[in-house]
Amino acid sequence: MKILILGSSGRLGNLLYKTFKSKHQVFNNGLKKRKYDISNFNKIQKLLKNNLDLIINCSGETNIENCEKNKLELAKQKNSFRKFISLAHKKKIKFIQISTDHMYDNPNFNKSSNEKTKPKINNYYTKNKIALENIALKKNALILRTNFFSFTMKKHIVSNLLKNVKMHKSVNLAYDQYFSPLNIFTLVKILETIIDQRKFFSGIYNLGSKKGMSKANFCLKILKREKIKNFNYNLAKINDLCLVKRSKNMKMSVKKFENKFKIKLPYLSQELKKNNDFY
Repeated sequence: MKILILGSSGRLGNLLYKTFKSKHQVFNNGLKKRKYDISNFNKIQKLLKNNLDLIINCSGETNIENCEKNKLELAKQKNSFRKFISLAHKKKIKFIQISTDHMYDNPNFNKSSNEKTKPKINNYYTKNKIALENIALKKNALILRTNFFSFTMKKHIVSNLLKNVKMHKSVNLAYDQYFSPLNIFTLVKILETIIDQRKFFSGIYNLGSKKGMSKANFCLKILKREKIKNFNYNLAKINDLCLVKRSKNMKMSVKKFENKFKIKLPYLSQELKKNNDFY
């Protein structure tokens, strides 16, 4: 297959590129550094001349504070995305949109949200992601709402935690924010299976782990895994730690995905036991 990966300079996109290139002809918009993003429509549309079979869009601003500051830039990207996916649809190119779990905020922390749960917009990041989903849905895209963690990804919850603890800094842990992420290794393998089996269904699917946990508990389990015993931490509310409001309960039900794709998803406790990233 001929596959274009947008966001190939990011951790997920980069791993997808390295995984797929042995089996497929894979195109990108920059591996070590982004050459251009989707807002540059004139450049990015040229990639469609490669007679592509599939596009995986991992691109997008993930810093929630930056999204609040750069609304005009995100609006520009949204308009370019609309034109780009419309052109891809005309060329009958399959499209996978990597989305987020940040539109979920179930008030009952014992429950997980499914795809029919009404989204809750707590910030511009979420608002923009939902807008992109709606655009992609009209073009029969496969939308995967997900969250992932990595032991080596820079500026991420795990790397920041380990860095601060090793520097003997006290860390703040959010006890009231829950999520159900996958190890990035697992997410890449699942996407590889979807492509190998050509399961390009359209619609929204939650793709995460089962039985999520609070980020505080998640971090404590990471430290236990790394056999770090002496550290200082404070338990705090997520919205006391952040400048921009966040969702509190982003746990996802993955039953729809499991039933449709015939892929059994792991428990979060299992994901935490896996080896570090494979690249």
